[in-house]
Amino acid sequence: MGGIVLEGDIQFIGGHVAAGHSGKVEIVFLADFVQAGEAYKQEYGNLSFVDKVKNWRNSFIDQVVFKHDKPTPIQLRTATQLCSVLKSVFNIRALGGRRAYKKIATDKGRACPGDLGMEIVKLLRSELKLLEPGR
Repeated sequence: MGGIVLEGDIQFIGGHVAAGHSGKVEIVFLADFVQAGEAYKQEYGNLSFVDKVKNWRNSFIDQVVFKHDKPTPIQLRTATQLCSVLKSVFNIRALGGRRAYKKIATDKGRACPGDLGMEIVKLLRSELKLLEPGR
């Protein structure tokens, strides 16, 4: 959790946000910022009864998650610096987590990046004077 930045391969379009990845830069923390119950609240709770039964294992695991990561000061500084550089190079006007972009693309929920991850998104958005996605 030392704030190390690794570069991914930009020739591939990610798939975590359905059709919503084009024209976006994705930054991933190698951490788990999702707290117990978030996946049910964001994803599983809105499923049909049949789909809830199909996802019972993931829903159960979500309820008993006891450990999650907290962002470290160096991670926050590094993310702020990285986003600032990306903003100066690309025409970036908005910043959001997968949760927001998935909702825009598919109208479905997503737990990732977690409430703690969304706090990082809000902090970066405020510090870098960026808009919420879709606005």
